[in-house]
Amino acid sequence: MSAPKPIIRTADIATPLSEMIESSIAFGYEHRGRFGDDPIAGSRAHAEFTTDTGSFSAHRRHDIEEAHEWAAGIYLLSSSYLLTGLARLLYNEMQLFAYQVVARSVVECVAKAWWLDDTEASMDERLARFYIDRLHNIEEMVSAERLPKADLATKREQLIKRAARSGIDPKFDKNKKLIGFGETVKVGSTGLAGRFFKALGFEDGDLWYRRVSAVVHATPYGLLDFYKMTDIPGSELKELLPSLSIEEVRLAVIVSTQAYLGAVEFDSWHFGWESERVAKYRQQLLVQMTSLTFEE
Repeated sequence: MSAPKPIIRTADIATPLSEMIESSIAFGYEHRGRFGDDPIAGSRAHAEFTTDTGSFSAHRRHDIEEAHEWAAGIYLLSSSYLLTGLARLLYNEMQLFAYQVVARSVVECVAKAWWLDDTEASMDERLARFYIDRLHNIEEMVSAERLPKADLATKREQLIKRAARSGIDPKFDKNKKLIGFGETVKVGSTGLAGRFFKALGFEDGDLWYRRVSAVVHATPYGLLDFYKMTDIPGSELKELLPSLSIEEVRLAVIVSTQAYLGAVEFDSWHFGWESERVAKYRQQLLVQMTSLTFEE
């Protein structure tokens, strides 16, 4: 079998899209840098950070801030680096695969950031999500042998005590296994992506996520979407030839940038950081990407 060759579909398939990705990242950093680290007076975050929470006050306030600054913040920051990686994958001699993997990672990162900062959820709900996110991280560390399995029970118990100090109860299944906090359990990546896209106004985002996930997980139907069965001249046989369309690439870029900017927008609304400015830019970028034409 010969080595795979780049899939060339246009003289310049993705340079404009790549530049737009980088512009969206620059906008996100510039917008966030305008406001420092503190919420604006009158914002929901300001109210949450300053409201007396009684006997849970000190612990609860610490976890409220950590849920945003550490957990959601890390996901949002990481998504900007992933977007940078996506921009560098788009060029006039693109390979068949790779951009799908990175685009999916962008969406997963920002969906988690949104889930932790969801403006429609109560503070109790978002704290429960924060503890669930910590629980998932602990369990994944054990699976990856980054944490001894013998420490898992102790780490879970420490997390339960931490949540209790903020007034959030653990949730167990019928076998007494810790599965969540409050009334909340861990949500799967596909379900989370779907909920996030609906919050952004995209009804079919979960279907796109499933499709690129099929590539990431090497599911035949997902992989074969990027090949065409072609006749071999002078033979009754056929062969599979790689096929990468401009629209596939465009859609991945639109979804990724809209997801990133959407997470920035939600975060900005929560903290009073002129979210309407982000919304306006996000819509303008969507129009520009949608109307962009390519010469094949």
